[in-house]
Amino acid sequence: MASKYVYDPVDSEHGFCRVLELYLGEFDDDLVIELKDVALEAEDSPRYEALSYTWGTEPATKKVYIKPPGLDALCINQQDIQERGEQVQLMPLIYGYCDHLWVWLGIERDDSSFILEQLRSVSTLEDQERRQVIDGWFGPVYAGRHHRAFKALLGRPWFERTWVQQEIYLAEDATVVCGKETVEWKAFDVTSTAVLDGYIWDPEDAETSWWNSRYDLLYYLRKGPRVIGLRKLLEGTMKTLCSDPRDKVFSVLGMLDQTESRILDALKPDYSIDVAALYKRACVTVLTNQSSLGGLGHLIMLRDCNRIAEATDIPTWVVDWSKPPIEINTIVWQYADAWCSTGEPAVHAESDVLPTRGVICDVISHVQCFEQLHHESAASVLQSIDSHFLNADGKSTRDASLSATVLCITQGQVSEHEGDIGSRFSISALRESFNAIISRSRDPDESRSPNTYGPDEWLTACLVVNLEHRGLSKTASGRMGLTSFHTEVGDVVALLLGLEAVTVLRPQTGGTYKVVGIAFVHGLNWGEGLLGPLPDTK
Repeated sequence: MASKYVYDPVDSEHGFCRVLELYLGEFDDDLVIELKDVALEAEDSPRYEALSYTWGTEPATKKVYIKPPGLDALCINQQDIQERGEQVQLMPLIYGYCDHLWVWLGIERDDSSFILEQLRSVSTLEDQERRQVIDGWFGPVYAGRHHRAFKALLGRPWFERTWVQQEIYLAEDATVVCGKETVEWKAFDVTSTAVLDGYIWDPEDAETSWWNSRYDLLYYLRKGPRVIGLRKLLEGTMKTLCSDPRDKVFSVLGMLDQTESRILDALKPDYSIDVAALYKRACVTVLTNQSSLGGLGHLIMLRDCNRIAEATDIPTWVVDWSKPPIEINTIVWQYADAWCSTGEPAVHAESDVLPTRGVICDVISHVQCFEQLHHESAASVLQSIDSHFLNADGKSTRDASLSATVLCITQGQVSEHEGDIGSRFSISALRESFNAIISRSRDPDESRSPNTYGPDEWLTACLVVNLEHRGLSKTASGRMGLTSFHTEVGDVVALLLGLEAVTVLRPQTGGTYKVVGIAFVHGLNWGEGLLGPLPDTK
């Protein structure tokens, strides 16, 4: 759509941007505004405030509530991609130098004034007292007026907007505005986090997933000093929304340490670049700048690469930040390669191939994939696993395979591996539970004492959480593995130096591979693939 306003070019190269001056008038008067070019770092630069908001789709009304100047939709010519890129580079100055940031959530509705007043009222309390008050509001099941109002507030589009993370991070002071009610951002952050910290998470509850997504969004909106690096900042954009997928990269640059000149130069905002090319360049930038990784293996970004089934121009080793992460329980890191690293890889942004080093350990010979799971379906799932993977084995071989299977289902969270800090259930106890659950499903008369939590319940809970949208696989050498949903027979199991998880790859012609996803594979998750079998502790 063509711009209705004819813009004069702004001198971005010398740090100029446009500010919106709103002329005084009566409340019902027509708005009178003026756009002015100002040099952000000049001594005589005018004082200004900025607005953080979400572009709306609702038609304009006769009355518009507007207080602070600094609207990016007006102050940047959105039709000029060169100007957009240049002005985006100035965002750290624009928001860093503003006197105040106003966060506009929208008009008053869904009891928003009530919940903002309530959040503000407890923001000055000590942590323990605040916790008691919030528990009284929501109760053990998080229901009632406070619950409905708070959920509606966090459900507003502003919280999902990609750019707000940088705007909140850069501004010295911020105030949340909803209707005519206001609350300081610091107070809103403290109380909202306290509410979410008290939520009782249920992995089978759809509402839990929603609240968890809000918790993640607020995590990246927290102010204060932090060093989380480019990879983590990019990861934080995956659950956010923007009209241009390139903003998933450009929106985080202002939160980087400005001394990271190599990163800033490599990812200089340019809206003429193709999305796939930009995402590949961002991955290469992370891979070749170890300081941005916080000391982790240089291939850690591969853990977010699990979209081999999707038709896309993006290589499978490149993270597609334009799409939300696939909601599955994270594979537990077991340091399969002991975080070995070969240094910065010799990879170039123009290439679709990522050169790295590693070991091909095995080949997938059988796989069974699971979609949505529930506690009620646990017995039938275990029966299916038993018939697909275990029944063909002899007694002694079956016991060994069953031990490996329960290790995969629990991702190694057993007493033999974790001692007193993790699960209190042993492999043998979980093996017995596997057989007992199947036996009870075949014999309805076989009862179990209610209101108990033992290895049966632990195995069932792990099954529901860990196998949903995943595959259970067996390799040619008999190893059991918890793998990607898209794993196929013929995929190979590999240890890549620089990634502390086992990886499943799909062989291609020419000696290259596609990334299927990370995995938990019994017998490879504690460095055995590089260092040999673990010593016998008996």
